[in-house]
Amino acid sequence: MALLNCSVYSKELKMQTSLTVFLPTDTNAIPLSQQKTLYLLHGLTDGCHSWLTQTSICRYAQNNNIAVIMPEGHRSFYNNIPYSSNYFSYITEELPSLCNKLFQINTLSENTFIAGNSMGGYGALKSFFTYPEHYKGGCFAFSPVVKISEAVHLLPKDELDFNIKSLFGSMNQKSESENLYLLSSKMHVQHSKLYITCGTEDFLFDQNLAFHHYLTKNNISHYFSDKIGTHSWAFWEDSLKIALNEWTK
Repeated sequence: MALLNCSVYSKELKMQTSLTVFLPTDTNAIPLSQQKTLYLLHGLTDGCHSWLTQTSICRYAQNNNIAVIMPEGHRSFYNNIPYSSNYFSYITEELPSLCNKLFQINTLSENTFIAGNSMGGYGALKSFFTYPEHYKGGCFAFSPVVKISEAVHLLPKDELDFNIKSLFGSMNQKSESENLYLLSSKMHVQHSKLYITCGTEDFLFDQNLAFHHYLTKNNISHYFSDKIGTHSWAFWEDSLKIALNEWTK
C-alpha cells in the first residue's frame, strides 16, 4: 500500500492545497484503475489528515480494495465561496480529474463513493444529491450538518470564528444549490446506498432525524442509523468501519 501527502495546485481554489491519498497497491495485484475510489471529507475543525490520524481508515480501505482521496476543505462547508475559492467545484469536478491523472484511480461512477463527517457529511450529501451520476457507488454521511444556518448556533463560541455570510451571502441558506432538502427532492437518479448515521446524544441529532423523516416521506431511498453516540471520532470510526465493510460490496 502507499500513503501520500501531496501539495497540488487547484485552479478552482486558486492556490496550492494539501491532499492526503491512500492507495492499496498490493491488494491481490488488482490495478488501481479497477479498484474502488472513496472521496472522504473532513469536518469543520479538522483537515485532510484527520481521518488518517483519528481512525483506522487505511486498514479498512486495504481490506476492501478502496483508494481513498482526502482533500483539504478548510472551513468552507465545501461551498463555492462568493468572490473566493470554489471548493464545491474543486471536490466534484477538478479533484477527480486531477487524481485520475496523478494516480490512475478508478473513475467509473459505479465504483465511486463519497463520505464525510459533520461539515464533511454536509459536503458529501450535497455532492451526492447534486451529481448522483458521479457517485453511483454510494454516499455515507456521518453526523452530517443538514441545515448550516441552524447548526452554527449550536457550536461552542470558540469554534465559531467565521461569519457564515461569507459562505453563502445569507444566514438563512435560501440558495437551492445549498439546501439539502431541495437538492434531495430534485435528485433525478435514485440509489439504494445512501447511508446516514447520527448518535442519539449528538447535538445534530434532531436535524438528522428530521431529515430522515423527510427522505422517507418523499420516497428517497436511504438507510438511517440512530444508535447511541456523540459528535465524536469514536462514533465516526465505528460508522466508517460499517460503511466500508458492509456498504461497498
